[in-house]
Amino acid sequence: MRVDRTRPLRWLLAGALALWAAAPARAGAPDRIWPRGAKRPIVATIVEETIDGIKTVGGAGFSPVAVEKIEYGDAPAAFREGVTHYESGRYEDAVKYFESAMRLPNVRKFWLHPACLYYIGLCYLESRTNLAKAQKTLTDLLAEYPKTRWLPDALLALGRVHLAAKNYEKAYAQFEKLAKLATGRSWERWALRAFLWQGRCLLEEKKYDKALAILHKVTTADPKRYSDLVIQAKTAEATVYVRKGDYKKGADLLRKLIREIGPRVAKEINDGSGNRMQRTEAQCYNALGHCYLKQ
Repeated sequence: MRVDRTRPLRWLLAGALALWAAAPARAGAPDRIWPRGAKRPIVATIVEETIDGIKTVGGAGFSPVAVEKIEYGDAPAAFREGVTHYESGRYEDAVKYFESAMRLPNVRKFWLHPACLYYIGLCYLESRTNLAKAQKTLTDLLAEYPKTRWLPDALLALGRVHLAAKNYEKAYAQFEKLAKLATGRSWERWALRAFLWQGRCLLEEKKYDKALAILHKVTTADPKRYSDLVIQAKTAEATVYVRKGDYKKGADLLRKLIREIGPRVAKEINDGSGNRMQRTEAQCYNALGHCYLKQ
């Protein structure tokens, strides 16, 4: 019988990797807070995160919507691996890492637990493997951390879960909560996101006139500041025309959108900045082909 002499080494390496993934970062390391549009981070220690603000040692504070990203000094490797796996679309593995991170001691739970719950819910949503778990996780997040800085993200994600499950009334209610929150705090980008998803929800309910009315709030927004949202809203608007049977109007708008999206698609491909515009372009081409077929 052949003896596998490499097995003990493989076990040792696997154990070392598991310990590495579970270990928190160096104790006492400062956080790095990246304000939107900043080229350099602000180095500080965060002591509280809520929808009202992110507080640091020394009394300095930031509005959550003014922050692009945060690199936590005590972020365990399991959390960082979870984010990496989520961003690469390996949702099942990402959930395991986030669940592992939540069980760790000596980490500031005020940021770790709500962040992990949010990402876990998002993993189930994006993978469409278990919408019931996505709903429960996001509902638990909102119940346990009602003032978390992830509040607008969680409201949007929970609405998307209901939309994916075709629970349109519940979906619209979540988007409405987000719209009211964002409007009350003058968070224009979040308000536009809420309106966009309300329009998509009404589209699926075949309430076309109402969908066009609410999408108009987004399509008329500042195209320089909110170009991505404007493009997505115009795509939804064109889809409304196609579903209504107004193929000429739909085709005209889709052709304009494809010309507008082209340079953004090229940029995504060149700098690897994602594939949102590529997906939007494909959606436009599919809808345009449908228009031509019907015409």
